[in-house]
Amino acid sequence: MAALYAGLYLRLKARDGPIRDKVKLALFAWRSERAFIPNKEQVLIDFLCGLLVNKKKNKVSDEDSELVLKCLSDILHTKKAHEPSKYGKTIIIKPSICQVLISALTDPNTYTDQAVLNLVISCCYCIIHSQCLSYVFTTKYEHMCGLLSALVQIVVRRVTTGRQLPTQLLELLEKVIHIYKGSQRAHPNQKQVLQMVTSKLLVPTVMFWGCTRSSNSDLQQLAKTLINIIQNGIFDKDHQVSFNMYLSTVCGEGESMAFFLKTIENLFSTIASVLDGKHSLKLATDRIMKMFAMDYLPYFFNGFIHHKCNSDNITAHRLFLYICSLIGVKLDDSDPCEQTLEAGQIGVITGLLRMVHEADIYHVANDNAAGGQQLQAYRTVLDVTLRTSRCPEVYSCFHQLLHLNHMILEPRIVEVLKLCLMSPIKSDEADEFLAELILTYGKLRQFPKWIDKVLVTVEQAHITSWSGFPPRFSQRFSEVVQALPQGATVDVWGRLIKVISTKYLPLLMSDSGYKGDNLVCVADLVQLYLMNVRIVDYATTDLTSSKVNQLMVTMETDALVPLLDLCLQKKNSSLLLGTLLLCGVWGELDLMLGNYKQRESSHQHKSLAEVDRVSPVILDSYWSADKWVKLQKAINKSADKRTKYCWDQLIHQVLRLALLSVTTTSPDISSLLTKVLDTLFPVVEDDNVGGIWDGTVFSITEQNYNTARWSLVETMLPLVSQCLGESHVELIAQFIVKLYLGDVASSERSKVSMKTIGDKILEGFVLKQKQEIPSCILTAVWKSLSSLLQPPTKVGKKTKSDLSVVHQVLSDLGDSCQVWTQDMDSEKLEFLQRVTTAVDSLLRSDINVKLSPSVVCSVRKMIELLSSLPIEVLNSSDQHRCILGLTVILHTLRSSVNTTQVMEKCAGLLSVTMEAGHTPVFQMLDVVTYLDWLDKLYCHSQTDASLEMRVRLVLEVTCRTLVQDYRALSKLSGYTNKIREKIADRNEISLDGCVIISSCCLNQLEKLLNKSFLPVGVRETCETCLMQLITVTIKFVTNTDQSQTATYDLSNLPLAAVSCYATTLKCCSFGEEITEIEKMVQDSFQTMLKWSLNVLQQEDASESSQSEALNLLSVICHSHTVLTDMFTSHHKAEVWDLLMAKFRRMLSSQSSVASLPDWRVQRRVLLYNGQLSDQHWTPVILTQLQETVAALVPSCETDQFQTMINSLLNRTGVQYVEAGTQQLTSTLYIWQQLLNFDLSADQTTILVHAVKNLVLNCLALMQHIHGINEEKLVSSLAVPILTTLVRMLDFGPKLMSSHTAVLTLHCCQFTPLDGSTSFVPAFHAVYDVLNALLVHHTNTVYGVIPSFLSSTKRLLKVVVNNGDQEKLGQDEERISQLVGCALLFDRLCQLISTHKRDFNKVAGYLVSDYVCEVQKVTLHPEVKKTLVPAMYKILDLCDKFSISQLHTVLQTGVKEVFKILYDDYMKYFRYSEKT
Repeated sequence: MAALYAGLYLRLKARDGPIRDKVKLALFAWRSERAFIPNKEQVLIDFLCGLLVNKKKNKVSDEDSELVLKCLSDILHTKKAHEPSKYGKTIIIKPSICQVLISALTDPNTYTDQAVLNLVISCCYCIIHSQCLSYVFTTKYEHMCGLLSALVQIVVRRVTTGRQLPTQLLELLEKVIHIYKGSQRAHPNQKQVLQMVTSKLLVPTVMFWGCTRSSNSDLQQLAKTLINIIQNGIFDKDHQVSFNMYLSTVCGEGESMAFFLKTIENLFSTIASVLDGKHSLKLATDRIMKMFAMDYLPYFFNGFIHHKCNSDNITAHRLFLYICSLIGVKLDDSDPCEQTLEAGQIGVITGLLRMVHEADIYHVANDNAAGGQQLQAYRTVLDVTLRTSRCPEVYSCFHQLLHLNHMILEPRIVEVLKLCLMSPIKSDEADEFLAELILTYGKLRQFPKWIDKVLVTVEQAHITSWSGFPPRFSQRFSEVVQALPQGATVDVWGRLIKVISTKYLPLLMSDSGYKGDNLVCVADLVQLYLMNVRIVDYATTDLTSSKVNQLMVTMETDALVPLLDLCLQKKNSSLLLGTLLLCGVWGELDLMLGNYKQRESSHQHKSLAEVDRVSPVILDSYWSADKWVKLQKAINKSADKRTKYCWDQLIHQVLRLALLSVTTTSPDISSLLTKVLDTLFPVVEDDNVGGIWDGTVFSITEQNYNTARWSLVETMLPLVSQCLGESHVELIAQFIVKLYLGDVASSERSKVSMKTIGDKILEGFVLKQKQEIPSCILTAVWKSLSSLLQPPTKVGKKTKSDLSVVHQVLSDLGDSCQVWTQDMDSEKLEFLQRVTTAVDSLLRSDINVKLSPSVVCSVRKMIELLSSLPIEVLNSSDQHRCILGLTVILHTLRSSVNTTQVMEKCAGLLSVTMEAGHTPVFQMLDVVTYLDWLDKLYCHSQTDASLEMRVRLVLEVTCRTLVQDYRALSKLSGYTNKIREKIADRNEISLDGCVIISSCCLNQLEKLLNKSFLPVGVRETCETCLMQLITVTIKFVTNTDQSQTATYDLSNLPLAAVSCYATTLKCCSFGEEITEIEKMVQDSFQTMLKWSLNVLQQEDASESSQSEALNLLSVICHSHTVLTDMFTSHHKAEVWDLLMAKFRRMLSSQSSVASLPDWRVQRRVLLYNGQLSDQHWTPVILTQLQETVAALVPSCETDQFQTMINSLLNRTGVQYVEAGTQQLTSTLYIWQQLLNFDLSADQTTILVHAVKNLVLNCLALMQHIHGINEEKLVSSLAVPILTTLVRMLDFGPKLMSSHTAVLTLHCCQFTPLDGSTSFVPAFHAVYDVLNALLVHHTNTVYGVIPSFLSSTKRLLKVVVNNGDQEKLGQDEERISQLVGCALLFDRLCQLISTHKRDFNKVAGYLVSDYVCEVQKVTLHPEVKKTLVPAMYKILDLCDKFSISQLHTVLQTGVKEVFKILYDDYMKYFRYSEKT
């Protein structure tokens, strides 16, 4: 056999024989250990590589070539191909194979043959990733460059054709890029690198970068990395001189082209060939390659600048010109190209201009000294851009030219404005440019000049339909106008009036056919300007006021009156619209200036009271009433909804004037207000669907006019809420109800729709201020539901009878004849009693109604509307009928299918309404009937877990409401008999609902009896009901009890029965004479205890059973004083071990769970939301577990107490930080709860000693947090530590000695306060510690005043540094947080000021810290307004010597700040006998 295998080498070398057999033989020889060939691995590799290198000589066909590649790939994937042989030799691959593989990758035939391509990639992958074989590529730069180029070409072709990229290809490309980066950097001849990059890598890399720019993936990061590597090679420092010389030559300023500049010339020639579509490498279509190349040009320019290839700005400018010439834009010609450029060309120029601006290439002074070449080039760019058709790139180019210098745009600013302002199609880029433009002119104090340019632009433009100014420009325009000086304000105002009166008015009066569209634009400009002028201000001079009054008169006489007269003469919609805009802004100014008060105010009031027609003449008295009436008729006949809306705005001004005119002595003008409101309120349409509106007058159409009118109504509701009549309230209610019944989609946040208007009305304060509106909405809802649930003609008698009752009840609840908002009288009480009786009878019957899906959908919408109403502010009658209506709806939906979601919403709303507690609903409702119905409803809801939770909440809220209503409490006795009957029939019916009701009633009764102020009669009634319920429920529990058996499986017992037992246990005193109930409790105690322990041991126990088990254990621990014989030390140790084990399991399974301040509230929230997952219930269970542990510890004897305290103390060590903060925070919460219990003398001694060690542990933890500087630990650990310290400090010296209390100050010093999100809770926690120290450990603070002030100073610095106006910006939430922190600091200063004798010597240092910090930043006004009074309180502590010291030692700039602070303090705050 060995001899046979020994001849393999001769067979491989034989010239005859097929290649296929030789390849198989080579693979066999590689794998076989018996095949003997000297230096076998090297021979086989050489053989295969030789076949690939010399294909023609060896007569290797394409099919054979694929077999050779397959064999080579299989061999390279084996382990021994990359390891030294047993003789220490490694395989050597000849470099010629590199060229073969690279050629195969770039061969078009290979690309089409996926199998061959994968084999070549696989071979390259193995070689590159091999430590022994990779040298064949890495040792030669040309090979790496060729391989990288080939791989990038493959990737580009696949990406552009939408084909998937193999993972192996991406990994290979990433590895090759990494290796190539080092190879390029280490190459000794960078000019050769540039040549190779230009010839092989530049085009593929640019295409790769371009085709991945829009994606956000690892491939995009690879492209960015590669393009940066290429840029480094192109702009190496060795090429800087060549670039300078080449650019000076091509720009005609240098000598002839030198030989060594050919590499630079080839670089630009390559780019130019791609742009012209003449490059030989076709990786995509010519259009796509040109687009990617143009996108790359600004990036190329940016690399040139940032690699410092430009020795001066002139070189960079030359490159700018040359790149522009490459894309066909000759900027250095006296007569540049006349053709219209494409958007891509403008985009390239814009990108170049952006780089020029960012790198500060253009210096105005230097360029002017050099002849203004750059300025001329940029103005040529402007000329070329103005000839281009409108597109976003044009406006972006304008924006970049403005960034460079506004003087570039100045000569042709009118054309620029015409292109941007008068375009019928608005774009965001144009808006941003205009906003920046107006801001620039505002900063240069050239706003009047800008206004003149705009007026010239409007005059020269041919406007057919004005669509208004863009939003961002309008906002920035408003800011600039508000900052104008008084003189410039009135001057611009005068110019605008003059333009209207001298230019547009004569044109309109002539017979030239001028339509006045330009007047609309000017009127919009005047409106935008005058709505933002600051002419009513404390700084307004008398001269300015007189000029303003004169301008108001001039505007009346020279503009408004002539224009209004023309409106009556000519039927011109543009003229009418522009005139009404001017009238509107004049009215707003008149209202603001208060000019109406100067025109015989008594006569004005009389005219308002006697007016019989709503007309703008009431405010705009410069025109006669008859003419206003004629104008109104013309507007009503007009089809232009914009003019009608402008008229509505004028009437709205009349409304505001009427409201301002009302005084205690003025005549009654309610009739006028009613007429005005009747005019402004639109009619509610049946579908109530209005179009989307952007909030501007010019976008109003037939479709969205109703939306605009309702938007106007919504804005005026806060003003007229107390003046609304019944008809207006009904209109609002109809609008809301029909809006919810219809299918109205929401709009964008910036748009106005009927839905957004309705939401604003429901969310506003008007519904809380005007109870008639939600009451009327409630009436309309019940009316709508009544019509929806009206019985059809063709149904069965039983169904028709049921629906008839439902229909009648809902009709009565929606009776509009009843005034539901008035106080209860006998008639209304009788009416409600009748409806309640009908509801009682309905609940006693089993209704069987099948509702259609459309009806169910409409009912859902009405329930959603009710959920949006402010239920808590409704009066008792409305709440009562809301409870009745929701009860009827739930009862009706119970028998229908697919109503679960609606029932969930309805049940949640019912619980909220009943909890509002304004109505004695159970004084009318039959308690037994209602509770029995709730029992049935709960049994029905058990099929759906989410619905069951919400109905469970309804049961709990109902029981609480019933128990708290003392007059209805006696009715509970009747339901006790009902429970007894159900328990007797427990084998046939479910007891879950009635046991839950019993549990909730028992719990509420027990809480009520613990109140000390309870009247005697009420207490007797409560005790009677409590004993009746206990008697019934405890017998039920003990009858199910299996304590006498070996097992204690209580699976047949409802969980609520455990709660009943726990409440009963609370009420037992276990005196000398044990009652029958106490005997039952004793007999079942061990069973209940074992059940709770068993539940907590189970891994799969439900959250509700765990909660009940923990609740029972907590009650047992609280009642340990009367359970000494039953709850022994052995039981306590068992419970401790079990709770700690449960504690560890929960913490190990959860990453981060926060303890809850009140787990009972959170449990009700979870019930209301129907949240079922473990992540929602885990915090509740964890908090219960912690409170149970805290209750168990004080119940133990001294030895056990000492052991448990030591265990809890050991759990607060620094070593637990690494495992997560959850255990630490949970243990700290247990310590906080532990302090609430009464302890024996021995326990108190142990606790005091433990507190000292606990504070030391807390100090160590704070030092650790300060050292590692992780912000997440501040909120998760540092704040709970400080909260625990505050709880201990509140107990005063009896718990914490002076030495221990001082350590809390050190904890404050170590608390990080520089976090971006954690500083607010940290600030509050540190404040709480300082406040507790000064209140409860005053004498301790007196001994460490410097340390106390040091912590106070840290709080001050945090507020000042974070209150910087530049940092805050417009972040309202952040500002509110800072104001809250400043208020706490003010309270601390107030507390310090009460200890004047001890702090007066050091108070000056705190003032010094304040003025030094404030001098560094600009405080936000809201924060400063809160901090300054705090400093005034500290200044109250300073004596004259401290003030003199501050005046002396402070630095110059800081001294000025202190002088202003002290002067204001002396003027406004300091107490004196005169003040």
